[in-house]
Amino acid sequence: MLGGGGLAGYELRSSTYTPERAVIDYFAAQSRGDVSGMMANATFQQGLNTELSQEAGIVAMMKLPQNRDVRSVKLLSSHAIDATTQLVAVSSIWAGQPHTQTYTVRKDNSRFRDLIYRSWRIEIPFVTMQITLPNQPGTIEVDGITLATSDATAIQAVEGYHSVTMDANAFYDRTTQVVDGVDALPVATFAPPVSSGATAMAAAAVKLALPACDPSVSDGCLNHTYTAPKDGRRYYRALPGYGPVFYTTYRVTLVGDLTSDMKLIVAPEAGKAIASGTCAITVTFDGTTNYSLAGPWTATLTLDSGQFVADLASDCWASEA
Repeated sequence: MLGGGGLAGYELRSSTYTPERAVIDYFAAQSRGDVSGMMANATFQQGLNTELSQEAGIVAMMKLPQNRDVRSVKLLSSHAIDATTQLVAVSSIWAGQPHTQTYTVRKDNSRFRDLIYRSWRIEIPFVTMQITLPNQPGTIEVDGITLATSDATAIQAVEGYHSVTMDANAFYDRTTQVVDGVDALPVATFAPPVSSGATAMAAAAVKLALPACDPSVSDGCLNHTYTAPKDGRRYYRALPGYGPVFYTTYRVTLVGDLTSDMKLIVAPEAGKAIASGTCAITVTFDGTTNYSLAGPWTATLTLDSGQFVADLASDCWASEA
């Protein structure tokens, strides 16, 4: 009788430790946020970003509520490939969306339950997230983990939802997206505007560069009074839209803020940006007659010790305003 009871117990426990049970136990642990339970029932396939498939990576991804929102898990089919491999199909509701998938489950001959029953492990695949980044992006983090590899355009992480963050740098603010690595095409496109801090710093550099004009070399420097030579001849400036204007003296002053319509583009080259806009001037002849002109300006900005230095080219005399 004792022998019969032992056999019955063996058969009961053998049916408990099945490939199907490993799948059910895994998703039950996931729904509880129980990483230890997940690790006990699964093998996580490793992609290029191995840090994301290790235990610390699983802990990090499980902080997202979408990864704990797994319910209504049902077995659909189970098919043995051989004595150590089973294909198990399950359906579930994951983050509010129906999900169906067939998983490979393998016998783990290195681990036993109750000393004699071999364990089974579900294989959790990795997904490849395609990341589109702007020029000179900030450091990329996945679920708060900084990637060890320099290529952040194709990230391989455990199947599930992932928080992908581009950290702030000299050009951009910190930006985060949640990527669906369950059913949707796992993509994230980062196209943030240049940060307000970078824009303000660029505008200050442009304004600082504008007065850098040598009146002995240029005849259009701001806030300098030019005087015609006293040699008996009449001198004039040809102004677009106005024609020749004769003068004894003239003075150029800036109208408004030349950075009010500034556009700022981050260049591919490290530490570089391109700014552009329009400038408006008033040319006052002989202290009494004013003419309004306007035109474009461009500036190459270079980061130097955390600040921009601008190399400015302007043509504020281009047309009648």
